[in-house]
Amino acid sequence: MNLNPLSKGKIIQILKSIVDSKSWNISITLITGHFLIGGFSPEWKQKSKQNEKIIWFPKSSQKQPADFRFGLVLENSFQIVFNSSKGTTHGDANLIDVPFKKIADIKNLTWENPDLKEKGLKNISNPLATIISECNVSAAEKNSLEVLSFCEMALARENVGDEGIFFNDDELIYIDIDFFNNCQGSIDVGPMSFGSSISAYALANTKLQNSILQKTLNTISGILAEPCNFLGALRLPEQEITTTLEGENCFVVICETEDSSLPVCLKRNSLYYPIEYMDLISSSLIFYGELKQIPINISGTRYDKILFARAIGFIKNKCS
Repeated sequence: MNLNPLSKGKIIQILKSIVDSKSWNISITLITGHFLIGGFSPEWKQKSKQNEKIIWFPKSSQKQPADFRFGLVLENSFQIVFNSSKGTTHGDANLIDVPFKKIADIKNLTWENPDLKEKGLKNISNPLATIISECNVSAAEKNSLEVLSFCEMALARENVGDEGIFFNDDELIYIDIDFFNNCQGSIDVGPMSFGSSISAYALANTKLQNSILQKTLNTISGILAEPCNFLGALRLPEQEITTTLEGENCFVVICETEDSSLPVCLKRNSLYYPIEYMDLISSSLIFYGELKQIPINISGTRYDKILFARAIGFIKNKCS
């Protein structure tokens, strides 16, 4: 005998509470008594209310093809994602589209295990990745649910050794192309003289090459909105911090200097290096940009200023 299915309204209510809980690993009891466990994307928003249709999808996937989205909540179903038996991070994974009519219960899963807590079920490592994948595939087959392959458009972190990424040659990590295009002719690039055809990349590289580095925050002159350079390590905060500046979506990273740290605001569309590798860079980098009086609190540390980055890169003769 099958279990009673949850109503559509109840499922939506549960999913919303899961999003609010900040823990997005869930277990689903099907009406047949079988179980599925997987990740549900928290980055949803309601797309349409016409004819009481409910269509949610991750914000970060709006510009991607539909088959690259995960955590979708459609009109009569929603998707869960879980790692493949390979157990890679940001690699192959699986999706199951679960119809509302086959759901008897949904529970939020929380663990103290740091691996589970940090990576979630989409990136969980082996042996748990294999165990979960085999159980989910078996339950899906018994309930006529299709298991879809999902390949995240990201580089596997397993490609990087424990020591992290060290650069041997000059490397641009970030460049605000619009800024440098608008600055041609007005930006001091040192003794070299360029025509109007110089590219934004060449300008950014020259500014990093010719920069007078401030290695500690104690050397800040206090003049805001003036270009300045810092030498430090790039780190990501524990939780993503986002905002909008100059009409563009931005997120915050941290520049760790010799004596302190400084929040750095980056335009998401100006990255010149894979975002999934950003926190694996071990080489010191040059951060070029303007200081702005924007108060921010990151993991209990309060900052009164933030660096609005225009270029970030590794310059061999300055960073080594």
